[in-house]
Parts: sequence; structure tokens; C-alpha cells
Amino acid sequence: MIKRRITALGAVLLMAASAVSGCKKDDGTSGGGKGSSAAERNVSGSEERIAEKYKNVEDIGSGPLLSISNTSAAPGGQAQVTVSVDNADGAWAICGLHITFPDELKIKKLDPDDPENHDTDYKAGESCEGFQSASMEWFGEMPDDLKEKNNGMVFFAAFSTENIGGNGDIVTYFFDIPEDAEPGTEYPIDFYFYDTDQFTNTECDVAIEKYAFTHWQNGSITVE
Repeated sequence: MIKRRITALGAVLLMAASAVSGCKKDDGTSGGGKGSSAAERNVSGSEERIAEKYKNVEDIGSGPLLSISNTSAAPGGQAQVTVSVDNADGAWAICGLHITFPDELKIKKLDPDDPENHDTDYKAGESCEGFQSASMEWFGEMPDDLKEKNNGMVFFAAFSTENIGGNGDIVTYFFDIPEDAEPGTEYPIDFYFYDTDQFTNTECDVAIEKYAFTHWQNGSITVE
């Protein structure tokens, strides 16, 4: 069984979000630049896991549109990668997302000199203003499908007790590019679906969550 560790604050955020909203993560039967879509770049079986998780949830015609930015940076430089949402103004309150990246990239941490501190440096965006949030890099045993790809992963959680989530940036991360990176190299920055991930409102509407996870757009960093 895959084990995921998150900071105490991150765990508290997710537990609080579930407690406040009453949301339960189950099999989905309880509720109604240029990027690559989930269908175009199926990251480590995420598409299949999403389909199984929400197979009994109704399809809706529109909903939250999650995306990761496409950006660039020079060898030895730093790239800013932003997760954002559209078509969700006033429609969400709970967010728990995993993002994966090649392990040649180094994500900026709050305390890079402390190997026991896995909290990442990040900038919360305007779409989750007023939310509590936390983020950390995955540590310990990596899921097998990502281990095979030599990928790293980061987790972001945010929640509010009201549906005040808006459109715009959710979170921005900072990645160091290898000094020897070849110009033109493209590093994929992708969403990774984990069973406990969430993107919903205080009503626990799994239909909008299904829409968000089946329509998200992956991103990239291209070496200049």
C-alpha cells in the first residue's frame, strides 16, 4: 500500500476540511501557453484511477478548469510554475493536489539545509485568498509508477469554511534548473491523481471534483 506523509499542518488542514464540510473520500457513489490534457499525457495511470474512482458520478457540462503553467528558464536558473483554476469563481472551498516533476529539478524548500524538513517554499495565489494552506515535498517511499520515471512530487492543500475560492492562481512553486541542462529540454510538470485528492465545495459536490480532475491541463518547463 502506498504511504503518503504530509506535514502536521497539512494533515490538520485535510482533516479539518473533511470535518467542516462532511466530505468523505470513497468510490464516488455518495454525491452527485499550451498544456497537455490528462487524455494527451496520462501521467502514471492517473486517468485510469480517476475513471475508476468517479465511475458512478454523473458527468456535468462545465466545471473547474485546473491547469499548470508552461514556462521557461536558463540552465542554472530558477523557473516559477503556477497551478491555477478557471470557471470556478465562488464555487470551491477545498483543494488537495499532487504535482509531479522530473527529479533533475530541485524544488525550493523553506529550509534546504535541514534534511528532515520537507516543507516547500510556495506562494499562495489570489484564488485561495483567505484559505489556510500547506505544502510539502513527498518523502519516504515513492509510488512505484513514479519511481520508475525518476520523478519527484509535491503536495498542496488549502481549505476554507466557505465557498470563497475564486478564479486565478492557486499556488506557485520555484524549481532550480540543472546547470548542465541542454537548451530546448522540456521538463513535464504534471498533476498526479492520488486517491485522497480533492477539489470541491462545502457541499462535497463530487461531480465538480470529477470535472476538475478529468479536464485538468498539465504544464512544463522548457530550458532556454
